[in-house]
Amino acid sequence: MHMANLSQTSPASASSATDWLRPSVLALIAANLVPLVGVLWFGWQVFPLLLLFWFENLIIGAFNVLKMLLASPADGKSWAAKCFLVPFFSFHYGMFTLIHGVFVIGLFGGQFRHGAPFPGVETVLELIRREHLGW
Repeated sequence: MHMANLSQTSPASASSATDWLRPSVLALIAANLVPLVGVLWFGWQVFPLLLLFWFENLIIGAFNVLKMLLASPADGKSWAAKCFLVPFFSFHYGMFTLIHGVFVIGLFGGQFRHGAPFPGVETVLELIRREHLGW
């Protein structure tokens, strides 16, 4: 073993070290820093941000259902698979999103206090109104 070989970096490690400089990575970092800076320096409330991120999950799930339905529309075999996969995805993603929403609303929205009802659609609509998220 030569000592000179230990100081050299492999091409794979050199490229992964600069991957974080790609425009898409920098844009992702900047986009995630915006809410952090808003909370830490501009007085943004954490709960409305988390609620918006939860709504984003709902939208992503809906778009995924649409993508599944629109994939290979002329193929009859794919429709047979869709009859199983779309409800399967909707149920499992829906359960994940429901539980995630209960924890967001319960932990950050104060719904885990004694005597608070289980957060339902009415609770979510009231939170949207109260937090001025209707836009």
